[in-house]
Amino acid sequence: MTKRKQGLWFRFEGSHTRLKSPAPDVLSAEQWEVVDELYVEIGVSADALLVDGSERSEFLRRLAAKTGEQIPDLLFVAALVARRKGGLLPKTGRGPDGGGDDIGFRDIDMVG
Repeated sequence: MTKRKQGLWFRFEGSHTRLKSPAPDVLSAEQWEVVDELYVEIGVSADALLVDGSERSEFLRRLAAKTGEQIPDLLFVAALVARRKGGLLPKTGRGPDGGGDDIGFRDIDMVG
């Protein structure tokens, strides 16, 4: 993911067919309201939910508790990432520009 985000990943240069993102109606409007609420409350990024199975499980557990419905985890994350790319996810306030406590990779020098 890091290489792709830095533009270092292989590019097909138009010789491929892009996979379709899940339709927005994967979740109802009411479910998306709960997702947005939890997304801000928990403060975990869409990419982190994709990569971290325990974060994803906890998020989906809380979503099911509030909505009463189970959603397949990878379908949910694909829809969430598509929603983020569409600019529809709320800001959590925890990123570097939001004044939150997300320190990103600045603690890498502590590894050792």
